[in-house]
Amino acid sequence: MAKVALDTVAYINCPANCTTASAPIFGDRTYSEDSAICVAGIHSGLIGNNGGDLKILIKGAQPKFKGSVKNGVTSGDKGEYIRSFEVLGQAVPDIVKPASLGDDLL
Repeated sequence: MAKVALDTVAYINCPANCTTASAPIFGDRTYSEDSAICVAGIHSGLIGNNGGDLKILIKGAQPKFKGSVKNGVTSGDKGEYIRSFEVLGQAVPDIVKPASLGDDLL
């Protein structure tokens, strides 16, 4: 993960077949920074192995990460880690205002 400021919301486009990458993840909903973001998205149930767009929040240190098994993905336990991210949800494209409607109708 690129170093971005804490409390930043980031949008990630995940390709298909992330679970075949065998990239480890640590945590449950909040993951250590060295976890694979797209695999964490599958673990959290927000995207499937067909890929998709995720919205994450960059967070600071966490005292520990508790692993679990969800959606066919196993996450591990890990002790304190300096940075983390929370999977917030699927990223939704901005709503485009139709050109035919006036501002007073929106």
